[in-house]
Amino acid sequence: NSEMTALLMLGKAGDVISLLPLLEYYAAHDESKQVNLVISEQYANTVAGLDYINPIVWKGHWQNLASAVMWAKERFQKVIVPQTYGQSVAIEHRTPSFQYDQWLRAGGLNLWDKLPLTIPRRENAGELVERYMGERPTILFADQGESSQFEHAPRLASKLKAEFPSHNLVLLS
Repeated sequence: NSEMTALLMLGKAGDVISLLPLLEYYAAHDESKQVNLVISEQYANTVAGLDYINPIVWKGHWQNLASAVMWAKERFQKVIVPQTYGQSVAIEHRTPSFQYDQWLRAGGLNLWDKLPLTIPRRENAGELVERYMGERPTILFADQGESSQFEHAPRLASKLKAEFPSHNLVLLS
């Protein structure tokens, strides 16, 4: 029963956004047309306005995964944790990418790269969409990380621009 199930993804914004195509897919295949998502208060605005998400806001810090899981288990019979980072929680990484790991943990790795990322263009986001996205395909590049630093981000950004000249490249920093 989907009402008794929740996915737990506390943050950060890029981690949550990465999972949105799969969450939208799950919601479309559920009679409620929504997915329960336990998300930290710090990053709840990431899913604001997404009608396929029922945000369950956890007031603790986004890195406190262990406490959030216990809190969610008091509220839901089944808690699925795609999150791949948590302070003082050892998380097994089975793939070369945290995104693949998230999708694997959420049961949807077979759908990776098959689902679109669609974010409603709310009125207050119109200027940002126009400035950064336009009508061309867009690559969102998380060029700075907190839990895992990548020292070659500038070089990779240059390679992405060269390899995908018909795309907009948006640095999330």
